[in-house]
Formats: sequence, C-alpha cells, structure tokens
Amino acid sequence: MSPRSPGFWSRPIHRLPAQARASARVFVPAASAALAAGLIVASLASASLGLAQRAPCGMSSAIAADLTGNGTREHVQLRIVGGAGRCYGFLRATIGGKEIATRITLPKGAEPQTLALIGSRDVNTAAGAELIVRIWRGASTDFFRIYTLDHGAFAAMHVPRTSMPSADAFPFGGALGSDDTVSCAGPGLVIYSAASLIAKRWTVHRTWYRASATAFNLSHSATVRVSRLNSLSEFRIDAPFATCR
Repeated sequence: MSPRSPGFWSRPIHRLPAQARASARVFVPAASAALAAGLIVASLASASLGLAQRAPCGMSSAIAADLTGNGTREHVQLRIVGGAGRCYGFLRATIGGKEIATRITLPKGAEPQTLALIGSRDVNTAAGAELIVRIWRGASTDFFRIYTLDHGAFAAMHVPRTSMPSADAFPFGGALGSDDTVSCAGPGLVIYSAASLIAKRWTVHRTWYRASATAFNLSHSATVRVSRLNSLSEFRIDAPFATCR
C-alpha cells in the first residue's frame, strides 16, 4: 500500500489471539506423526532429484489499443510461454494483416511470472498509443516499461540508466517512508518523482523527460519539500501514466 493511500497510516495488523492459538493445538498420534515425517522426507528427496512440481510460467494478458493512430484498435496480447524453469514473455499483435511478436527482455533477477500488460497510453510524440508492461513486482514497488511500435516491431522506450534502478523502467508505488510515481505533465512530457520521508516532511526529487519516438530524454529536475504528498499532482494517481492521454 502506498503512503498516498487514505488508509495507509491506519492499516490493521492481523494477529491470532493467544486463546485462539492455544485452542488450535491438535494432538497428533505417533503413527500419524511418523507418516507425516515420511512424506516430508520423500518430498525433500523428490526436490533434490529435480522431481518437484514447478510453478507455471504465468498468466497471459490482453488489451485493445490503437497502436498506429488510425482509429482502429488492435488486439494486443502478452503471452508467457515455456516451462521447466525457462519462461519467456512475448508481445504479440496483428496490424494490417501482419503479425508482430517481440520477446521481452527482463532485468537480471526478474521473474517472468510478474509480467503483465497493464494498459495503453499516448506517452510520446509519435502517432498511436504505447503499451504499459509491468516487468518487476517488488514488496511495495512495481516497475513498468513502455513499449512503442517502431519499424514494424515493439521496442522498449529507453530510460537513462543513470536515473533508474531498473533498465528502461519506471518504479511506481511505495511503503512507509518512500514513494515513487510517474505520469504525464503534458503532451510528450513525462514526470517521475521519488519521495522520501525525512524529519516528518517529504523530500521529493522531481525529474521531467521529453518523450521522443523511442526514448525518454532528460529535460530538467528539481527538489522540493512538502508536508503532504498529495499536494503534488503526480502523487494523486493510482496507476502509472494515469494522466497521459
């Protein structure tokens, strides 16, 4: 839950009362305990031999988006394929009778199971909408990459690596004492802000980017101190790039 959410500061902590914990204790006969121990040993042995069941690659997602700016909404799908620990994500669409499929390259350590096609927005100055893809899911912050149609294929819009912890991606979300947000401040102008709670006030580093056809180019930056995050417009949204067209 983000610090900008109304219920963040009063989030309940769920804990089982002591009386309930005591009543939950169950007597296990010796035979049953032995059987359970045998099942645990067998399970560990199977895992060590590579026989344990592997988690699925993940779920596919799809949206309809006008990728060319001609008023026609194309069906776009993010498919996650593979198995046996080798999973890959592909963006697929059919435009003008031609099928496009582009493999998604993940940051080091990212899991394909976290991939999701979130939606589409007109982020840059080129015609048509861009695709918003979640490429990383953390405990409190997710990372999103923008894909655009470029010369007949999907390409990730470049984000200057010096300003982002994950390659070509913007973070969104936060926890106690920190928050990140990204949205549009005007046509082709993207603002990314990172906030930290210091001495009961928020220090916010705001960075503006000019979005060309395939890249976010640094425009300018500023640092402000505020008592409330929602006093800044970019923190009054619930999804990344929500104010983009």
